[in-house]
Amino acid sequence: MGAEMSPVDIDPVLACGRSAGYLRDLVADEATDGPEAARTHAAPGDLEHLDGCPYCAEQLALLRSQWTLVQRTAAAQVPVPNELISRTLATVNALRGQQSGDHVEIDQHGGQLRVRDRVIVLLARALAHDLLVEQANGQARVLAVRGDHDALTVEIALPYGTPIRVLAERLRLQLIDALGVQLGPAAPAVSVHVADLPRSTIG
Repeated sequence: MGAEMSPVDIDPVLACGRSAGYLRDLVADEATDGPEAARTHAAPGDLEHLDGCPYCAEQLALLRSQWTLVQRTAAAQVPVPNELISRTLATVNALRGQQSGDHVEIDQHGGQLRVRDRVIVLLARALAHDLLVEQANGQARVLAVRGDHDALTVEIALPYGTPIRVLAERLRLQLIDALGVQLGPAAPAVSVHVADLPRSTIG
């Protein structure tokens, strides 16, 4: 009795001629303004049809149940992962402190290139992210990068059950090589800390 939807049909038409999109808008109005107010948004002369049409009744029931799930999801409290705020603030503070901070000088043809610590931290984070993409089935991620042109600490999260020592050491060596390509002898020392082992990332 309901509308049939093909993979590319996002606004199917019911057997009675009403579109699912039109009914979806009415349900959204119900959730926002209340049932009585929503009825005033119906097309002129359409209330009698909506009250008696089995096709519309079935589709409206489906849409209302789906909208209830949307409202329930929107109202749910999402817990903040452990130490997320502290890691974020630490990274922001580190970058803020490096706005006018120290730098490293790299010899090049015709002079020297000055690279600030902030840029080195951002570079290390981008490189670490790219290197982690292909590890641990794409579930590893960079949490924070701290340090300066002398030494960097990279904090990462690996899915529970992975060989953390192997992956962390692999990342450390790959990151040292990648920074060496970019910065040459001025590349900083690198340490990698596994700061989280989330279970929820396991598929």
